[in-house]
Amino acid sequence: MTYRSIGILTFHNANNYGAVLQTYALQKTLSKLYPESDTEVINYSCEGIKRQRSLLKQIKNQGFISAVLHYPQSEKRIRKIDSFCRQKMNISPIVKDKEELSFLSKKYDIIITGSDQIWNPKWNGNDNVYFQDFHNDNNKKISYAASFGNYEPDEKIASFLKQYKSISVREKSSKDILYKKFGIVSQVHPDPTLLLDMEDYRSIAVKHKFKKPYILCYMVPFQKSLADHCSDIAKKEGLISVTVSKSLHHSGNISLNTSSVEEILGLFCHAECIVTNSFHGTAFALINNKKLVLELNNPRGFNTRSYDLLKECGIISDCKENLLTLDCSMNNELNKLKERGLKYLSQL
Repeated sequence: MTYRSIGILTFHNANNYGAVLQTYALQKTLSKLYPESDTEVINYSCEGIKRQRSLLKQIKNQGFISAVLHYPQSEKRIRKIDSFCRQKMNISPIVKDKEELSFLSKKYDIIITGSDQIWNPKWNGNDNVYFQDFHNDNNKKISYAASFGNYEPDEKIASFLKQYKSISVREKSSKDILYKKFGIVSQVHPDPTLLLDMEDYRSIAVKHKFKKPYILCYMVPFQKSLADHCSDIAKKEGLISVTVSKSLHHSGNISLNTSSVEEILGLFCHAECIVTNSFHGTAFALINNKKLVLELNNPRGFNTRSYDLLKECGIISDCKENLLTLDCSMNNELNKLKERGLKYLSQL
């Protein structure tokens, strides 16, 4: 199938490296699969995402003093994320509301509801835009690796999804719920970041000039015990410890909390080992064939997404340990996951 224009609707401008990179990866993949099409990220931001960027929201989440202390770093990180989006993605003009979305939708042959937890009311603020309620052409409505997170869809959401031409979700649990509760057929596909090759990321990565080889500790959220564990490994191996998080707490030899997206990619590309409690930390350890130390339990709960991904890749089986030390240099099953995702997107 040949398309003149493809639109992507997702959380492209969240204050989160993973959200930005999954958007970049999906657009890059579609541009490869449909080189003659104009693939564009729809520049819409729901109130839920806007609030995540605001000082008032941070005060509510962290308290006044902590939020005020963190805000300058948060603003600096957001500016760098926005710069990456402008420079590395093809983005539409700003779209403010459903009326403008409805008008813009006419230019696209298909609109792909992208990955991330775009179907979770906690993050989208009950914004039905992410179910494509702003247009009536059901043949345009497609999703790729969309997620409900830990939210269980209701009849209203099911009514929107029944209008979709094709549905792809990120978690098997979502597929099971949609079919058992509503008779909606969907497919499960990997996060878009896993569809690109290592060299796709290395081509835009910025390499840090550290004096010694390093271990990268990438944390979402910050966990002091994990940072300390990374420091212990670094000392034992004669390496330096580089910590990336949103926290102002200094840990390891070097702490970074305002890196650009390109710098983050460079850190993953050149690290000797990745220590993380994050799904995308796990994903980029796999992509770059790195040694991985994964903490499964953190303040946000059990890291089901990382656990399931590693099981699908055949790197772990059932495991009751909280801290896993793994070798991600052999990823044959990851290639199969990637091929399945690419096949789905190539047959839209």
